[in-house]
Amino acid sequence: MLNSNLEMRWVNFGKNIRILAFLWIFILIPFFAFLVIVIQFIFIVIALNEIKYINRQLSNPNLGRFFSKCLAGNIIKAIGLIVVNIGGLMIIGGFLSRRFYDFFIYYGYPSFNFIWMYPILTAVVVVGFVFIIIGCGIEKGAWENLNIFLSQDNKMFPVWITIDPIEGTNKLSRGALLWALGFLIIPIIIGWIFYIIGYFKLSKFSIWPSTKQLPPTIAPESKPTPTPVTETINDTKYCPHCGSELDEEGRYCGICGSPLHEN
Repeated sequence: MLNSNLEMRWVNFGKNIRILAFLWIFILIPFFAFLVIVIQFIFIVIALNEIKYINRQLSNPNLGRFFSKCLAGNIIKAIGLIVVNIGGLMIIGGFLSRRFYDFFIYYGYPSFNFIWMYPILTAVVVVGFVFIIIGCGIEKGAWENLNIFLSQDNKMFPVWITIDPIEGTNKLSRGALLWALGFLIIPIIIGWIFYIIGYFKLSKFSIWPSTKQLPPTIAPESKPTPTPVTETINDTKYCPHCGSELDEEGRYCGICGSPLHEN
């Protein structure tokens, strides 16, 4: 098992991964993704910084490869996504400028015709997709390294806490592979779903045993010790002649006067 300091590092890693999961929900919104990519990259760096600190003490090769590959893959993928969004925005801007070109000219407003830039902008978008494919390929290898680490070194974690993260790394690996085919509609949507599920499962580290409020221990109910019942012996005496109850010791019955003890 890990010490409390490393436990807290894993907790922080899980919390940042959970934020990434929420950010991925908005990643497919056109052009809004530009802002999401920047915020997402910040939290990726913060999460990987926790992994870097953890591996200083563990010195695990798979964990080290995960850190370097995940960082490199996300940098390249972020560049590709930014280039694609900027190129796509400029293509749409050029289309709108061409559409309203005559309108602007007629009313004397300045207008620009970007039609000559379409081949350049298309090439820029293609280069962006190439960057995304390369970055996703590197990121896929990163999730595979983390999966190996969690599978081989699972004894340092509670059993219940590694089940979801291991499954989450599998989802993220598949998501990276499908996201590499971003120029196709169906794979990118499926990969987007895998990313969200994988990040949420990997964020299970945010619920660590030392930070989780465990249910109070209920002491076994103590049963009272039965008190032995003392049988009361009836010492009441009666006259052998008339059967009257005798109140106190005496030699004669107070009722009939007969002697109680024969000599």
